[in-house]
Amino acid sequence: VDGWIDPPAYTRLPPVMLDLARAGARDVSVPVGSVLVLRFAGQDGEHLAGNVETEGGLHPVAAAQSGDGIAERRYEVAGRGGGAGMARVGVAADGDRATLAIAAIPDDPPAIDFVDKPEATRRGGLTIVYRAGDDYGVTQAQGIVSLPGDAAEQALVPAPVIALPLPRGGEEPQELRTTADLAAHPWAGADVRLTLVARDAAGQEGRSETLSLTLPQRAFINPVARALVEQRRNLVFRPHDWRDVRMALRALRIAPERFTPEASVYLGLVTAEKLLSNARDQQDLADAAECLWNMGVVIEDGDASDTEKALRAAQQALQEAIDRNAPPEEVARLAQELREALNRHLSEMARNQSRNRDQSAQNSGQPSRTITPEELAAMIDRMER
Repeated sequence: VDGWIDPPAYTRLPPVMLDLARAGARDVSVPVGSVLVLRFAGQDGEHLAGNVETEGGLHPVAAAQSGDGIAERRYEVAGRGGGAGMARVGVAADGDRATLAIAAIPDDPPAIDFVDKPEATRRGGLTIVYRAGDDYGVTQAQGIVSLPGDAAEQALVPAPVIALPLPRGGEEPQELRTTADLAAHPWAGADVRLTLVARDAAGQEGRSETLSLTLPQRAFINPVARALVEQRRNLVFRPHDWRDVRMALRALRIAPERFTPEASVYLGLVTAEKLLSNARDQQDLADAAECLWNMGVVIEDGDASDTEKALRAAQQALQEAIDRNAPPEEVARLAQELREALNRHLSEMARNQSRNRDQSAQNSGQPSRTITPEELAAMIDRMER
């Protein structure tokens, strides 16, 4: 007679070997969901397997294929209602009887809670500090964003889902921090509710309290770009009022020689209005909203050079890696990419220095503040350390 108990794979616990060849009672504690395996070999294997007696939270499950002279029985340790409980099994062999008392250890749902209220960063990110943990490990953690009432059902674009870093090993809850970049999401700037949700390998779910906050948004200086982004948000949350957005686009085209002298901006407004007028379904309206955002970004960043955009992208990548506690090797690689992007941008600035002087400093007669490449390199060195 051989016997062992296989804990669920996600617990990463080793099998528990059982000595059932001798008589007597013994106790064992295993997680809920473990599988008790009893294997009988010999001419009387089938007969002995038929004499197994169970009591309590043991549910028979399909046995593995057995060869000649081998019989097998499998039972799931279900506890009581999926929680703690006791089960007993009796095995008779050679006139003796072995009794096993199995204590089912419940699998608690994961826990997740806010440590502080989320804060917006100057870069338009949302910093979330939270504490999460599970007895066998958290497998998924997210921040769920929702609108009060049924307003979300009318939105053109689904709410953002914030992926949260997972705690590393250990049963004790750990404090973690992440910064989600939501500045470009159509819901940016909206008053929402945020709930943190954690799940474990058993499919159990834990939720935090729900907080009310305003999602951070990118700041736009150009008034036309700011107006387009505002109309984009109106269209996303009130698609049935799309005619009001179209009217606003027409109003932005008044006196183009004064407000929108650039031909590309004026034509973009005309194109966006046509997209709205020709929209046939929700997807068409969503495409129009995306067009408004892209126009706003181009108007705001239209003068940014390719090297400046690459520098911003390198900064963003490094910031995200730091926020999620990336491995040192990844941080070092991204820091090197930031150095290279900075060097390329400084080289371009040097070539265009005569054409790109600080006009405001010239007008005021004050000398402009300059930073040398060596000073910038020293800043990155300090940041890495």
